[in-house]
Amino acid sequence: MEIVPHLRRPGPACQDAIMASQQTRPLKGVRVLDLSRLYPGAYCTSLLADLGADVVKIEAPRIGDGMRFAMPGSFVPGHVALNRGKRSLSLDLKQPAAADVLRRLAADADVLVESHRPGALEALGLGYDDLAAGNPGLVWCSLTGFGSDGPLAQAPGHDITYLGYSGLLGLLTEAGEVPAVPQATLAVQHGALLATVGILGALAGRARTGTGMRIDAPLAQASMWTIAENVALAARTGGGGWP
Repeated sequence: MEIVPHLRRPGPACQDAIMASQQTRPLKGVRVLDLSRLYPGAYCTSLLADLGADVVKIEAPRIGDGMRFAMPGSFVPGHVALNRGKRSLSLDLKQPAAADVLRRLAADADVLVESHRPGALEALGLGYDDLAAGNPGLVWCSLTGFGSDGPLAQAPGHDITYLGYSGLLGLLTEAGEVPAVPQATLAVQHGALLATVGILGALAGRARTGTGMRIDAPLAQASMWTIAENVALAARTGGGGWP
């Protein structure tokens, strides 16, 4: 098994500078498995990599992460930007041999980040309970649209979906007008940031207890944090009074 660098190797001078900076990064020595797809998980694990973690991105054979091929004019540069500094491994997790490789990697990992539909990894015998049984210190973070359980757990969604459900989209337009589609993603970045905070908190807790935990980071809920003051005002005024 070979884990290859995700991007082109930098020159000697750049390598020396990178190595020097990595010695002082707070997550040096932390191992992260990134099983996520597209933007949210890639952003989360890029922040962990920037802090010094060793991130291995697990991608599907032949096609890789969806950001490699979707909308080449915009997504491919984003793929490069969000996966710099990581390593990459191609695994078809539906194959027993590949699933065994993942189990061995997870046994030595500190963090696992995934964004599969709830229940998908459990169906393969690769859920949190399966992998934490061999590694009780594993910090597992699920980036979901609407949470890992509940009535919308299996519902598909994109950034604008989460903005709409949270009420944020309605704040970006005048009353009675059709909401404009934001030209930048908002819920995704905020969800990734909150997931990163949760992972760092779990690592700090594990340093005391020796035990990891599972984190559920729903993007719809994360977008509500951006309008916390509006939600508080609506609660105080009985649902009205949105500025």
